[in-house]
Order: sequence, then structure tokens, then C-alpha cells
Amino acid sequence: MSPRKKNKKADVAEPAADQPGAGGTPEAAAEGPPQETLEDWRDRALRAHAEMQNMRKRVDGEVEDRTRSRMEAMFFELIMLHDHLDLALASLPPGLEKDPATASFTVGVRAIHASFDDLLRRFGLEIIQPGAEQEFDPENHEAVQTVDREDLDEPRLELVRRGYRMGRRILRPAQVRLLRPAEITDPE
Repeated sequence: MSPRKKNKKADVAEPAADQPGAGGTPEAAAEGPPQETLEDWRDRALRAHAEMQNMRKRVDGEVEDRTRSRMEAMFFELIMLHDHLDLALASLPPGLEKDPATASFTVGVRAIHASFDDLLRRFGLEIIQPGAEQEFDPENHEAVQTVDREDLDEPRLELVRRGYRMGRRILRPAQVRLLRPAEITDPE
């Protein structure tokens, strides 16, 4: 026999007599592990399960945040395109639709604009477009200028650029010009 085979036989240990099921008494084998050990393992399993649930919730929240962030970035870019389309429509000469040579072009551009509006609404984007009589709301409006006017009796808003909201989150506040009545100073 080689020395190596002899060592393998020597390394195999005989089970101790005090270990359950290892040649000890039958009563020791029937007892099983102590009760504390089962409770410890049960506690460890419950903690591991709770930790896995917490990790799943955290990962799901992070994925949702990243998805929302990417969607908002994409919608912000689409909003910029929508603004450019608005500017293009505003710059069309007034009689362009009546001219037979350009009527189909202007009708097509307006149809694209309407489709774009519909697309934004279908994906949950709301347009923030305050009316002149509305009060200034700092959560939805951004004042870009304040103008005193003598022909006004009460403050008004003038829309500079529309804003957009997605759910509760404001992607871009509506930019407004605050028009207020000019103050009359007494010469006293």
C-alpha cells in the first residue's frame, strides 16, 4: 500500500459515542438538536426572509425612480419639440391656408401639432396654461416679468410659455408675465 492510502484511512474519524445517532444511546438519537437551536434557525430564517423583502422593495423603488427619471427626461425633450412646433405655427403668415399652393402644407402642420398634443395627453402630460383672470400660483407658475399698466383695475396674468405636469410632478412651470395696475402716487 502507498503511504497516501494509509493516511486516508487514518484521517477517517470514528463517530463519538456522545453524538446522537453515532453509536450513543437510542434516547440521545431520538432527542434531536436542542430546542434553542431550532428557535435560532427559525429566527435566522425569518430575518433573512424580511431582509429579502426589504431588498426587493428597495430595488423595485430604485427601478421605478430610474424609469420615472428617464421618462421625464424624454418628455422634457418632447416638450421642447412641441414648443418649436408652436413657434413654427405662430410664424405662419395669416393667409397661408387660403392660398391653394400652400393650404395643404399648413393643414398638415396643424394636423401634426394636434397629433402631438394628443400624444402628450395620452401619456399623462397635462398642459399648464393659465388664463388672464387666474391668480398667480407659485407651484404652477413662474413669473418672468412684472409690468405695471395704467389700463388695468386688477392684476392679471399673461402667458409667455406653457407649462407641463406629469401626475403631481411639474416638469416645467408655466412662464407668465404679471400685469398689475399702476400705482397712483398722491402729490401730497
